[in-house]
Parts: sequence; C-alpha cells; structure tokens
Amino acid sequence: MITAGPFGHETAAYPAGLEREWLLTDGLGGYAMGTAAGVLTRGYHGLLIAAARPPRARYRLLATVLTAVRREGEEIPLWTQEWGPGVLHPAGGLHLFRFYLEDGRPVWEYAVRDLRLEWSLVLTRGRPAAVLRWRWESARPCTLVLTPLVSGRDHHGMGSPEPEWRWGEDGFGARSATAPLPLAVRVPGARFLPGPVRYAHIYYRAEAERGLAPQEDLWAPGHWEVALPAGSGTLWGAAWADPGEMPPPEAAFAAETARLAGVTARARARGLPPALGPAADAFRVAGADGFPTVVAGYPWFTDWGRDTFLSLPGLALALEDGPAWARRVLEAWAGVLQEGLLPNRFPDAGEEPEWASVDAVLWFLLRVWDIGRLLGAEERERFWRALLPRLDAALEALMAGTRYGIRARPDGWLTADGEGVALTWMDARVGDWVVTPRRGRPVEVSALWVNALAARERVAAALGVPSRYGLEADHLARAFAGLYVRPDGLGLWDVLPSEGPPDPALRPNQLFALALPVRLLDAEAALRTVRTAQAHLFTPLGLYSLAPSQPGFRPRFTGPPAERDAAYHQGAIWPYLLGAYVDAWEAAAGEGRRVFRELEPALAAHLQEAGLGSVSEVLDPTTLAGRGCPFQAWSVAEVIRLWLRYGIEA
Repeated sequence: MITAGPFGHETAAYPAGLEREWLLTDGLGGYAMGTAAGVLTRGYHGLLIAAARPPRARYRLLATVLTAVRREGEEIPLWTQEWGPGVLHPAGGLHLFRFYLEDGRPVWEYAVRDLRLEWSLVLTRGRPAAVLRWRWESARPCTLVLTPLVSGRDHHGMGSPEPEWRWGEDGFGARSATAPLPLAVRVPGARFLPGPVRYAHIYYRAEAERGLAPQEDLWAPGHWEVALPAGSGTLWGAAWADPGEMPPPEAAFAAETARLAGVTARARARGLPPALGPAADAFRVAGADGFPTVVAGYPWFTDWGRDTFLSLPGLALALEDGPAWARRVLEAWAGVLQEGLLPNRFPDAGEEPEWASVDAVLWFLLRVWDIGRLLGAEERERFWRALLPRLDAALEALMAGTRYGIRARPDGWLTADGEGVALTWMDARVGDWVVTPRRGRPVEVSALWVNALAARERVAAALGVPSRYGLEADHLARAFAGLYVRPDGLGLWDVLPSEGPPDPALRPNQLFALALPVRLLDAEAALRTVRTAQAHLFTPLGLYSLAPSQPGFRPRFTGPPAERDAAYHQGAIWPYLLGAYVDAWEAAAGEGRRVFRELEPALAAHLQEAGLGSVSEVLDPTTLAGRGCPFQAWSVAEVIRLWLRYGIEA
C-alpha cells in the first residue's frame, strides 16, 4: 500500500524532493536514509548504515549506487548530486517521473525514452544488510551501469580514507581503517569492472544549514555493467556488513516487504493513517545482548530513557505484540536502575550512560502501571510483582536523596537543585552554559512525582500489597494548586526555585499537570491553563517551547550547533507536546476529540513532508518547517496515541 506520495516529477525531483526524506531500519539501530530526489543532502544519508554495537556505534558504509543507462554509445545518467550550494550535476533527476513509499519502502521510477526503470530497496530485519532491486521494461536492449559509492566512517563523522578493496566477478568487498565493520556488495548476474575512483567534494546542504562541515569525498571501487534485453526483467543486488554469506536477495526482499505490508495493514485496521505503522516500527530495536529499547530519533539519536518511556504507550498500541514488547522494554530498563535514577541516554561511542535526568525514572514508574493495564491478567500480575521491589527501591532512593541534588524535601515535594546540569527534558547545553536550567521544582516534575506515587499505590492495591504512598500522593495532590496556580490567570508557574520567586516563563510544561491521571487543579484553574496554552503556545503541529511574547524567545531554529541549542527549548516547536495539549483539553473541558479534529489536517499533511510518513522532532518557530530529526519516536508515538484515543477515522 502506498504510504507516502505518489510524488510526480515536480515534487520528487530537485528542488522539492530534496526536502522529503525516507527511512528504513533493520531493528538493530542500523538504517538506510535519503531523499525522494535521490540526492545525498546529509552526511547521514546512505543505503547501509550499520550498528557495530547494536543499537549504537553506527557506521556509514554504502552511501549510494549511481545508476546510468547506456544505449547506442550514449550514457544517460539517472542520478544527480550537489557539489556546492545549488550546483547539481549531472541532470539525471530529469528522468525521475515518480517516487513513493510502499509500506514505508522507497520506490523510484525513471523513464528514458522507451525504457522504464524502477528501483527500490529494503533492509533485512535483524541483520546489517540491504537488498536492492531494479526492474525494467524496454522495447530495445540497453546496458545498465551501476557505480557504488563507499564511505567507511562513523555516521556522525565526515570523510574517510580509501578502503582496502577485494574484487569479485560480480561485486567487491571493502574494509576501511575508520570503520570496524566489513562491507560486501554483490549484483549476481552482473559483471563488476574494478577501477577505483574518488568522487571529491560531495556537498551536503543539510549539514551546511546546521553549521557543520558540509563536504567529503566518497570512493567508487569500480562499476557493474548489466546487459538488459528487450522486454522486462528484474536485477537483484545485496550489501551486508557482517562476515556471513550474501542474503538470498529475492527471498529476503519478499520477506521484508511482506513484514512491512503487515505492519501497514495493522495500522490501517486500527484506524490509523497507514503510514504510522512503518513509522512506529522504525523505532523498535534490540541490542546485541537482546536488550529491547527505543531509538529516540533518526538519524543521530540512540536510546534515551525519557524518550523511551514517553513513547511506549503509542508504540505499544500500534505494533504487533506491542504490550508484551513494551513490558520487556520496561523489564530491561528496570535492570539498569541505579540510586533511584535511570539513564538519560546511552551514548553512541560506548561511554558510561548519562544519568542527568530527574524525570526519566518518574515516567518509568508511570509506564509500569500504564503498560501493565494492557496485558492479560496473569501476565500483568507477574509483571507487577516482579517490578514492585524496583519501584520501591527507586522511590526510597529519591526520597532519601540521590545524585544532582535530587531529593524529597521535608514537605514531600521532589526537588532537583544540581548546579551546572539540566535535569528535565529541556536539557540543552552550550559548553558550560545550561540554556534552560529549571532548578528547583519544575511544574511537570511535581505533577509526575504525584502521579508516580499514585501509580505505585495502584499497583500495590491491584496486588493486595500494603502501601504507604497513597496518603502522600493525596496530600501532595491537594497542595499542588496552592503552589503552582498563578494569580495573573496565565496558568501555572513553570518552576518553583528553592530560593527566590517562581519562574513566570510561559511554557508548555504546565500541561502535564492536566494530562496526567491524578487531578491536581479545579475546573477554573484547569480551563485557564489550557486557554493560556492555546493563546500563547499552540500551533497545529506542536507547541512552542517558550511563548513568542516571552523574554529570551528565539524565533529561528537553524544555524550552527550553539545557535540551535540556544533555541531548542527557547522557541522551537515540539510536536510530541500535542499529546499533553489534547489530553489537557479533555481533562479540563471534555474537548479532546474536538481539539484533535482541528489538528488532523495539519498532521496528515505533515506525514507527506520532511520525514515521509513520520513526524519531526521539532519545527522552526517562524517557518514551521521540520527540523531536528525528521523521524522522532515520541512525536510519532504521541500522534498515534491521540489518533486512537480520540477516534479520528484515518
């Protein structure tokens, strides 16, 4: 089933096609990614980016395969690449007449006189391997010329030395000094002609826009020549990054296309836009040790604690075996609890986990309750009984005090006073500058704390286990409004510092006080809160991280890393916050369905833009263009959850 597009020449080729990106994943953290136009615009684009330590330590190995057609002595390129700002050559995009995603799989269709050529690819599930397919129909014979471009480097890097080559009759092997993984590529039935060539100064416009090094050289080991007879036929190729044998191309392609079709069909059967099935599936990964987790976003994020737990309900509802898979994710993460905290993230390069997060563990505690409710009775009881000691240990550590100044105050509220760290989801740093420090009692952390205590109480009650947390949760819930409701009618204070006046910044964090299960506000305060968000923070694709009227608002999310980090939580629009926004309207006025109906056209349109079939990490606060990761887990998961909860027909 077509899940994005079809896009004709005007919207698939240059320039519009450079802004539309596709993604495939292998379930190990590896991926393939590119543009509808076939032009590499990021250093992350490639046909095989494989994880050396799944789902981390990823290396870009096969960048692309350049396609040309030779007939009657004339060679006609079907590819285009940018070599400098606006300098595109050759003009192969002129022959691209259609591009679309079929069940998330990219398909390009080219026309050269009487020749029709379609090419597509899949990644094999659970193995770092890509399968390539070309299909043709032509009235006259011709020759297909295929030139692979190789890059053996960390996917975050830029530039690599020429690899060591191994030649074969129908392919080659490559080993780079800057990548621990081997690469092998074969096109059975084709003749490989060795002849290494350097393709110098390939330009990536998206990296230039991000203020990063935008150019590198890629390496061609030679090329294939394939005689295509008149009529129609299929040509197969495969690339893989492990010591094993070539995956059987036709069978591997059929297996993965069938799997993706099933993912799409499940989404459609649930009433979701079909594209959201493959979108959700992309984030579900397993480590080399079987550790099930969630990649926070493609192409550059690994697995983050907060993002994983926020994403679980939506992903669990969309995926086959979703609740049982989410249970295994929570059980795996429970095994890395330390001193009441869960990792903020596992770095790509293999360093120790980063622990600077006050809210990751609170989201975890809530999700133990939420996911347990999706399980069958016997499985639910086993799950809760196994994790209850972990919940208690986490709560006791938080109450006693742990790292980063995180502790329970004498009045029962959780506070996070660590200096020089950013402990909430607004965690951007520029060097030693914490852009949005929020020290003390951030409003959403206090709401999460009450709800975490209440979730522990509900789990204990369901198991018939005594608990002392219910009274504490009730006490704090009754006290919340008196502390956080602003006297000026603009919703809630964003932070209550340990010293000094409340932080009056107008931010979306206050919405979690309504979106979470425990009632913390009366009807009047609840309505004022959602109306404040609507008036000052809302857009149809997400919420401003800081209201445009506020001091410190950054109107653009672009430029070098320091400029983007300074705007990350000071203006950038976040689609995942639509979940809290719609739920808050439901809690305040019973209007969640109405509010979501108003969002649906914009969300449906966004699925055909930026990261095709997916939802962006952030949007530029002025242009509303997708920014950050084009494929973001919690953005997709919250849109799925809203679509299912509020019953909008796909």
